[in-house]
Amino acid sequence: MEMKKLTRKVETLLRGISIRQRLMSLGLIVLAVACACLFYLTIRSVQVTRATIRNSNSTVVTVISINLDDWLRDLYIATKMPILQAPDRTEIYNFLTANQGDITRSSSEDRYTYFYNAYKECYALMEMNSRVSTIDITDLKGNYLRTLSTEDHDMVYKEISGNYYYMHSYVMGKMNLDKTWTERVMKLRGRMYCLPKNLIEGTDHFIKQDTSFYAARAIVNSDTVRPIGMILIRCDVEPLLDYFKDKRTFSSQKLSVFNREGELLFGDLDAEYTSELSRALSFGDDNKKTSARSQKLNIGGRRYLCDYTVTAEGYTAAVLTPYDVYVEYIIRQERAFFIFMCLVLAGLAVCFSSIVNSIRNPLRRLEAACKEVEKGNFSITLDDEGKDELTHFSKSFETMTSEIHLLIQEKYEQKLQYNHLEIQMLRAQINPHFLYNTLESISAGAYLKGEKELAYMAVLLGRSLRYSISQPDDTVTVRQELDELHDYMELQKIRYKEQLNFCVSIEEELYDHRILKLLLQPLIENAVYHGISMQTQNGSIELLGYVKNEKIIFKVIDNGPGIEEPYLTDLNDYIQGKNEKFKTIGLRNVNRRIQLFYGSQYNVHIESSPPFGTSVIVVIPARSYASPLAAGGLTPFAERKM
Repeated sequence: MEMKKLTRKVETLLRGISIRQRLMSLGLIVLAVACACLFYLTIRSVQVTRATIRNSNSTVVTVISINLDDWLRDLYIATKMPILQAPDRTEIYNFLTANQGDITRSSSEDRYTYFYNAYKECYALMEMNSRVSTIDITDLKGNYLRTLSTEDHDMVYKEISGNYYYMHSYVMGKMNLDKTWTERVMKLRGRMYCLPKNLIEGTDHFIKQDTSFYAARAIVNSDTVRPIGMILIRCDVEPLLDYFKDKRTFSSQKLSVFNREGELLFGDLDAEYTSELSRALSFGDDNKKTSARSQKLNIGGRRYLCDYTVTAEGYTAAVLTPYDVYVEYIIRQERAFFIFMCLVLAGLAVCFSSIVNSIRNPLRRLEAACKEVEKGNFSITLDDEGKDELTHFSKSFETMTSEIHLLIQEKYEQKLQYNHLEIQMLRAQINPHFLYNTLESISAGAYLKGEKELAYMAVLLGRSLRYSISQPDDTVTVRQELDELHDYMELQKIRYKEQLNFCVSIEEELYDHRILKLLLQPLIENAVYHGISMQTQNGSIELLGYVKNEKIIFKVIDNGPGIEEPYLTDLNDYIQGKNEKFKTIGLRNVNRRIQLFYGSQYNVHIESSPPFGTSVIVVIPARSYASPLAAGGLTPFAERKM
C-alpha cells in the first residue's frame, strides 16, 4: 500500500512536467549514464595499461637487481681470492708479501714464475666464475698482470701499444696509481669497492667501459695490515643491458645502477642527468632492500617516471621513463578504444533521439492543433502516416474537431438568428412606433388649446420615441445617447419641478465611443421612478462614466431610500435571469442586451446602502462595435463560452 502511494506521488509529480521535458530529461539521464560508463571504462582501460607498463618496468628492475645481487656476491668472493688460504696462501699473496708490494725487487726469473703462477690462479678463478671477464693483479708500483677471457683476449691483442706486453691469455703492463679510484681502494684496506662509471671513463686502462662493471679490493698483508697490492675484476654487463633493451616498453627508457653512495656504476643514462637522479633518490647507510617502487621526478626540466628497487647489498637499479612518452603511449593505446566507445555513444544518442522525436513530434503537432482549436479554428488536418497509438489518437482528434466544427456552425447560425430576433423583440417592447404618431397628435391639440407645457411634454416624449426607432444602427455614440437623455430629463423636470436635480460627469474621451442605443435611458428611468418619486424634495440623480482596466463603467446614483437585503440580492438575481420574482423588464432587458451584444462577462448590477440611495452599475468593454453583425454576430466567437 505504501509503495502504491509513493508510486502515485511520483506519477503526480512527473505529470506536472510536460512530456517533452520528461523525454528530454530521460534522454539526458541515458546520455549521462552512457558518458559515465564511457568515462569509467576509459579510466579503467588506462589504469590497466598503466599497470601493465609499471609491472613490466618492475619486472625489469627486479630481474636486474636479482642479477646484481648475484654478481656482487660472486665479486665479493672473487676479489678475496689473493688472500684466501685453501689450505695454503696463494702465490700472488706470497710473492707480493715477499717483495713488499714491489715485484721489480725480484729477479726476472722469479717475476716470470710469479706471472705464470698468478695467471694460473686467476684463470682458475675465471673458470669457476663465468661472470668474471678480466682480472688485474697490481703491485704498489703499478705493475700489473691482466688475465683475459677469450672474448677480451682477441680485443686486447688488437689494442696492444707501448704500455702493454702480450703473452698468450694475459697481459703485463704498468699503470699510474695516482688516481682517485686507486686511492679509495687503498683507503678501504681490504674492503671491496665498486668503481663508479665517472671514475673509469676516459681511462685507457679500462676496456669496454660502456658494458663493464668493475670491482676492486686492496690485497692486505695479514701481519702488518698494510696494502701490498690490488685486485681489479671486470664483469661484462652487456647481457644484462641486452635484456633491458629487449624487455623495455619504450626505446627512450634508460637503465641506471647506483652504489650505496648514489654513484652510477653502469647504465645508459646521460651524464648530466645522473647527479639529478641521484639526488632525487635517497641513498645512504640506511638504504635497505625494497621491492619495486615508482615515483615521478623532474630531471633536466622534463618529467620522468622512475621505477626502482634496492638490492640486499644496498645497491639501486632504476628504470627512467620520460613521462610524455609514457602518456603518449597510453593515449595511443586507448585511442582506438575511446573512438569506438564514442561511436557507440553517438549511435546510442542518435537512436534515442530518433525514438524521442517519434514521440515528441506527433505530440508537438497535436499540441499545435489544440491551440488552433482554442482560437476557434476547427479546420485541422494532421498529416500522420504512422501506425502507433499516437497516429490513432491524432486521427480520432481530427475526426472529433471536424464534427465539432460542423456542429458549431449549425448552432452558431441558429443562435445568431435567434439573438438578432430577440434583440428586435426587446427593442419593440420599449419602442412602439404607433405611440410616436399619437403623441404628435396630442402635442398639436394641446398647443391649439393653449396648453403649451403639455404640448412641450408631448414634443419631448415624441422626440425620445423617434430617437429609439429612427436610427438605422443598433449602436450610437455616448454623445448621442446623452442628447436623448437631455430630452428625457427635461420631460421629467416638468413633472417633478424642483424636486429633481440631474448631474452628468463622463470622461471626455468617451463622448465619441459607440455603445448600445438606449443603454443609459432605462437606468435613469429606473432611478426616477424607484428613487426620486419617493422623495418630496431635493431628489438627485448623478450619471458617471469612466474607463477602468480596459472596461467602460457607467454608474447611475440616486439619493433615494435604498434597497434592503435580501430584496437587493433577489433583484440582482432577477436581472441576471436567475429567478422570476419581479415583473419589471427595464433593467433585465438592458442586462440581456448587453450580454447578447458584448458577452456574458459584461452585465448590469445594483448596489445600495439604505437609507443613502442606490447605484446601478453597467460594465461594458472599452471598444466600439458598429452593429451586431460587425461584432461578429452579436458576440465574437472567440469570446463566447460554448
